[in-house]
Amino acid sequence: MQGALFMYCAPFALAENDTPPKLIQQITVDQLRANLTKTVFDRLLDGGLNYLNKPCIVYENTNHRHANTETVVGLTTLATCADSSSFGMNGNLRYNEELERTACDLENYRYSLLNPNPGVLKNTEINPFQAGVSTNGSSPSAINSTLFFDELSLFTNGKVKVYGVSVKDRGAIPMAGHMGKTFWFSNATGQFVSSSYYYNQDQYKDYVNTSLELTYDKSNYIHGDDDDMPCETNLPGYGRVFPHNFGNVNNKYFNTFFTISLVDDVLTLDYVKELIVAEDIETDDITDYLSVSFSSTDCMGHIFGSSSLQNADNLIKLDRTLARELQMHKGISFAVPLADLLEENIADISVNQAILRSYNPTRSGEIDIVTKPYWYINDFDRFRFLSTHGSPWKYDTSIPFILAGN
Repeated sequence: MQGALFMYCAPFALAENDTPPKLIQQITVDQLRANLTKTVFDRLLDGGLNYLNKPCIVYENTNHRHANTETVVGLTTLATCADSSSFGMNGNLRYNEELERTACDLENYRYSLLNPNPGVLKNTEINPFQAGVSTNGSSPSAINSTLFFDELSLFTNGKVKVYGVSVKDRGAIPMAGHMGKTFWFSNATGQFVSSSYYYNQDQYKDYVNTSLELTYDKSNYIHGDDDDMPCETNLPGYGRVFPHNFGNVNNKYFNTFFTISLVDDVLTLDYVKELIVAEDIETDDITDYLSVSFSSTDCMGHIFGSSSLQNADNLIKLDRTLARELQMHKGISFAVPLADLLEENIADISVNQAILRSYNPTRSGEIDIVTKPYWYINDFDRFRFLSTHGSPWKYDTSIPFILAGN
């Protein structure tokens, strides 16, 4: 799977005297391949994805041009319009030679979470990228370039309000730059972190002893007969078939189950609504910038696969969430050694050019391994992904690009 759906929304049309919009909003959906919504197209609402398709400029043949299409790389690319070879975000997790351990470039021990509890609980964290984090803190300091939002802040002399919100820190931090503010969801606390001032800490408890249900009868889905596939991840207490029970608040995976359902998108949207009010966003003459990154599609893809009943139903639920917002070793193809990259001793083909755009001499590994098309590494220690994104092939770099507004 590729990285993201990317949209700019200007809710207020430009007047004849070129009055700037009150707000620019960017919505990103992680692991949403360009053609994925076509599987549920006949059940989309007029106010959701259909709204963004009908009166807008839609680019269906859009691709990232870098090789590693993992989440943090794709989002930072959207925020900088540059290649990872220059801005330095080369993957969700990498071996850091300076620290002599596996690390995420966004983790930063100098900037701890405002919440006193840890951001990651090692014994219950099922996401290998989160489990690999070793410090209780994050920041955009490792991003080597300014981002669009930083330039916007400089242009307005710091008057613009810039916020990034996502369930994942790597979904929020790159989308607010060095000068904005970000909030993301913590499985350890069941809250959005950076500051708990804007969030109702007990809101997540509304989902105690509830379940993730299908929107329609199974007969309405292309993959309706595929609800129980042996390849799907069978999480204890959550299972592989609908309904997926969240259990009670004492369940150690209670918050984790949110991140593999649409609940995380719903909580993200509710948090955004509180944020808009609390920070007086779009209330003055300065154009504010709000970035929202939805992650449930990515999580469903990793756990159940992109061609699963769970993911198909997730797209329908995502459509409704967007409507609310808008109204408000085997399989290796080849490997490129470090020396060949430095000397540009590689064939002049598109895949190699994509690898060069992803290569950063201080952060990239010594060998870049490219899997064969439709092959990927799915074994991450104690966890297995059913689908993922991160290769340089067209199906991973493909994203829908939509411009909405007048």
